[in-house]
Amino acid sequence: MVEEIEIAFMLWNGFNKFVLAVIFLFMGFILGKLVERFLYRFINDLNFHGTAKKAGLSAHLEKNISKVASYVIYILAIAIALKTIHLDKITLAFFISVILSALIISIAFNIIYFIPNFVAGFKLHKKLKNDDQIKIGNFFGRINKIGYNVVLENEEGDVVYYPASLVLEKIQR
Repeated sequence: MVEEIEIAFMLWNGFNKFVLAVIFLFMGFILGKLVERFLYRFINDLNFHGTAKKAGLSAHLEKNISKVASYVIYILAIAIALKTIHLDKITLAFFISVILSALIISIAFNIIYFIPNFVAGFKLHKKLKNDDQIKIGNFFGRINKIGYNVVLENEEGDVVYYPASLVLEKIQR
């Protein structure tokens, strides 16, 4: 009888810890999303993007900074939830190694895309300038911006983003 009560108590205690961990995850994801939106609006109101644009940079600071802040909060929420259910160090190390591996692979794929387009953007700056008319495939338009992406707008107002490396290969004046 005593053993059955102890087993029931352990199950109830484990269930409570699990529910608490789920609540921490839920609250962490909500807080992360709220912080992301707040930071995006706050930095956007400071007009860092306009300042970066004037300096010749095409980085979307408000988007990148707010995303990183939300990811930090998500990771903290996951860590707190894991601590709540008392996962051992080996499981936690495995979880962290999976996240770091995914992060490294993601960065590698982004670099593979970014570097050729970044170099092509520099080459295009020498060949073209804003308001030049070019044709890429079936799309004819005016250049709005040259960076690692080239922004074209046609007479109907359609805006198309092309990777700079593609524009460098397929450019027709």
